[in-house]
Amino acid sequence: MNVDDIGTLQIVSTDGKVLIEKPITLLKGDNAIQLPTSQLANGLYFIRWNGLSSNWTSSFVKTN
Repeated sequence: MNVDDIGTLQIVSTDGKVLIEKPITLLKGDNAIQLPTSQLANGLYFIRWNGLSSNWTSSFVKTN
């Protein structure tokens, strides 16, 4: 196994509440990660990666 990073992927509401949190091990190359978002209401959310070697935040809009 060729590990690239280990960390936590979070879905966060606009008021800062962590709604979904999943520990992840990223391998070198492409990684596909599924998160259960069907229970989220329509609206703006942030996806946050907190890893050992990198951290980032991005946003997405949930619609039906």
